[in-house]
Amino acid sequence: MLFFLQQAREIITLVDKTTSNLQTDAISGDVYIGCGESEAVKMITDVYTDILETHSDVRLHLFSGNSEQLSEKMDRGLLDFSFVIGRIDQSKHDFIKLAKQDQWGVLMRKDNPLSSKKSIRKEELSSLPLIISNQPRASEEISNWLLHDVFDLRIIATYNLLYNASLLVQSGAGFAICLDGILNTTGESPLCFRPLDPPLLADLAIIWKKHKPLSQAAKLFLSELKKTSTHKNAL
Repeated sequence: MLFFLQQAREIITLVDKTTSNLQTDAISGDVYIGCGESEAVKMITDVYTDILETHSDVRLHLFSGNSEQLSEKMDRGLLDFSFVIGRIDQSKHDFIKLAKQDQWGVLMRKDNPLSSKKSIRKEELSSLPLIISNQPRASEEISNWLLHDVFDLRIIATYNLLYNASLLVQSGAGFAICLDGILNTTGESPLCFRPLDPPLLADLAIIWKKHKPLSQAAKLFLSELKKTSTHKNAL
């Protein structure tokens, strides 16, 4: 029953999305964007804020999820764009690579002795109780950096949202391998972030489905986004 209810909701969303985008020739309507966890999502919100100054009838809808979940929603026609971290399936998606990259590192308590270090090396991870992302792409990137399977390390937990993992870190259970900038670790926060050494950087991109016509509102968003990036559209 829950499956059919979810399917019905997705059909209604798709119908509403199509109806909204066909109502007028003016630049108005809805833009649907899926987002992974990253500080760089601010680029999307900044672009939309600029659009609102001249096109107040454009509405933004944000959906959170991992790359696999967002790609599936896009394939169903429920998203115009997805903000993704890491590699891209270029057979299915057109994309813009963003100028910014996210940095991998370790989230830990400020009162832990390791916090005195400026960065964390591979060999220092081997004895730590680690909390890692449950996304296959993240595990693959970290394994490539380690030069061996990340699951050879002492993995005590996995996460799909860093906030929940940060509670485990705060309780003293372990150390989270994560991207920088997602959580605020300044001021009175009991946590801190230390980058991996050598650095491990994650590419960021906005993707959309190949050969799928975009609404005027989505085209406007894409046009404005291109102006903020120094990378050329990889079509």
